[in-house]
Amino acid sequence: MEGRTAEVTTFLLGACTAVLAAVTLGYFLYYGSGFSRLQILHAALVAAAIISGALVQPFSPLSAE
Repeated sequence: MEGRTAEVTTFLLGACTAVLAAVTLGYFLYYGSGFSRLQILHAALVAAAIISGALVQPFSPLSAE
């Protein structure tokens, strides 16, 4: 049971980190660089997917030796 709890916690931590990074990127691009919200929407979503994948992948059951 502890193994499953650790996996879920790791997944949630990775997902929350990815969302925070996407929001921070969007805030900086919108207010700091002058991009429109439409211009940064896809870039923020792609960044969130890459970050969450990079954080969760080492803990995936498929990467276990």
